[in-house]
Amino acid sequence: MPIRQEDIFDVLKIICDDNEIYATTKESVKGGLIAGGTTVIGGLLFGPPGMLIGGGLGGLIAYNNAQQFKPVGEIILKLPQREKDILHEKVNSIIRHIDASDAVMLLALIRADQIVYTKILTFIKDFITSDLHMGMKC
Repeated sequence: MPIRQEDIFDVLKIICDDNEIYATTKESVKGGLIAGGTTVIGGLLFGPPGMLIGGGLGGLIAYNNAQQFKPVGEIILKLPQREKDILHEKVNSIIRHIDASDAVMLLALIRADQIVYTKILTFIKDFITSDLHMGMKC
């Protein structure tokens, strides 16, 4: 019996959470607004030296906020349907020989087979970096 797409994504989320896999999301527009805003405020308050100080402080703040890490499990669950379909198809090709009726049984069988478990972890990491173009933190 085929495993439901939702069950596969629940299993992927658990595997990602167990391995503490996070992806970076870059927020360059937000960083630019912070740096530009503090430069303008510094310039209005203190003139040219204020622009220098405001720009420097804004740049530091923007740099510290440039990358935020989100759990990959959450990212997978919030993917658009097109990416979910691609992910589902590729994971199905890895687990097609596993006969499971629900997410609990599927997870137990995947955890019992170290080769399949490693293939799924490797695939998830490749999918996040190659298909979604995000950085990784494990």
